[in-house]
Amino acid sequence: MAHASVEYSQLPAASAAPQRSISTRDLILLTLGFIGINFAWAVELGFGTPYLLSLGLSKPLIALVWLAGPLSGLVVQPIVGAYSDSLTSRLGRRRPFIVAGGLLVVLSIVLIAYAKEIVFLFYDSDKASSGPILVAVFAFYLLDFSINAVMAACRMLVVDLVPFDQQQLANAWAGRMNGVGHSTGYLMGYLDLVSLFPFLGDTQLKVLCVLAIAVFVGTLLVTCLVAHEVPLSIPPKKAVWYKPLLDIVKAFRTLPRPIQEVCNVQLFAWTAWFPFLFYSTAWIASKADPSTLTSEGESRYGPLALLLNSLISIATVLVLPGLTVRKSNSAGSGLRNSPDWAPYLTLPRVWAYTLVLFALLMITTISVTTAPWAVAIVAAVGIPWGATQWIPFTLIAESTIACAEEARDPASLGSTTDGGLEDDSLLRFSRADSIEEAVPRAPAASQLDSGIVLGIHNMYIVIPQFISILLSSIIFAIIGRFDGGGADADAFGWVLRMSSLWLAIAAAKAFSMTEISHKSSH
Repeated sequence: MAHASVEYSQLPAASAAPQRSISTRDLILLTLGFIGINFAWAVELGFGTPYLLSLGLSKPLIALVWLAGPLSGLVVQPIVGAYSDSLTSRLGRRRPFIVAGGLLVVLSIVLIAYAKEIVFLFYDSDKASSGPILVAVFAFYLLDFSINAVMAACRMLVVDLVPFDQQQLANAWAGRMNGVGHSTGYLMGYLDLVSLFPFLGDTQLKVLCVLAIAVFVGTLLVTCLVAHEVPLSIPPKKAVWYKPLLDIVKAFRTLPRPIQEVCNVQLFAWTAWFPFLFYSTAWIASKADPSTLTSEGESRYGPLALLLNSLISIATVLVLPGLTVRKSNSAGSGLRNSPDWAPYLTLPRVWAYTLVLFALLMITTISVTTAPWAVAIVAAVGIPWGATQWIPFTLIAESTIACAEEARDPASLGSTTDGGLEDDSLLRFSRADSIEEAVPRAPAASQLDSGIVLGIHNMYIVIPQFISILLSSIIFAIIGRFDGGGADADAFGWVLRMSSLWLAIAAAKAFSMTEISHKSSH
């Protein structure tokens, strides 16, 4: 399967979202694969560390294992996006990456579940004690890299196949599926799976891995069957294999303004999200009665908080989309069905509100003294987490589609009247004073497709992980120096509180975001 490089401006109509509406049933089936992806991820995040500890890997080395996440996100998603944008397979541009990545995900889960058995098939257990550790570490890296490829391709399918006016609904369904996958994965950890499914394995992890494979393969199979991709039909230009990589660099420097603004908010927001994801359960354990902790220092309150967080995030993505008000270029241009309060419930503003809520919750951690109260705060963060799983992807998708359509119909840009865009322009920006301000890099817009845009967007999510690791280490060092690192130092709590500063910046940027509207196709 060869990758052919073509100019993004030459991509056919298949690369833009169709104007035909998609039924709710098909939207559900199209996004069903996110359940399998997040179920598999929940198994890794919830049970990976205890499993590696049981194999004998030290805690400092486990931290190196989890570098696989940011490294794979930084490298894999942009590359998958760039190469899939110009793929000429008869199966389409995205599904080949879902299939190939999915097979590697299944292989990695099998290696994780049966690391000991695989090694001991070839070596004596006394002479190969480190063998299972090496196999498991390799499998976790393979899982992170391959599942990122699958996730990227599934996100691109939503942008490619869903019309502009349904992007919010489609991404809302994707967010709901993410929550269902996470919640189901965490819930499985509570059950005695060996008693329920003894024929699937003799340990909790083995049964969980078999179930993860079944859910992963089943949901992605449905997504691939319902996704009707139109293969690229134009003859590709001959180009060197690394041209898509150069396209990533070029696009990174020339993103259209609406997309760049979403990325800027994500950069600051995820600098706060990663400390929460890394340390919230450890912070809960620090507030728990020491007699209730396991030998590894874990608390039963941590998994409970994550489960509640996932359930609340699902509820958030079910409710909030119906409360937001979207801009439209249809007759009577402006906010659709706009009551007096409509300007306060646009998508960027709702995102900003949830970021403010997240910041306030992190500030209140200073008053928490008990584990149940800590669980309540972590659970409440499910509201901004649900918004984060839906709003930025909707804004990115809509902006990508609108820019692609603008590139295909340059005449639709129109001319300016008193420094503004004419009403017949496909793209309208609420704060633009001129065409140059609204689309400062218009030529680059024609070279952007959903794959490369989503890949770059993911880089703005992953880079903060390295920043947060550095900042957290500095905070831990300072607290350890002045407070001796004792139990009362609340180092994890201070890391969470410092996140509120980044959230304040992210919220301010979200409040000032450019709003994009689209001509109604109906």
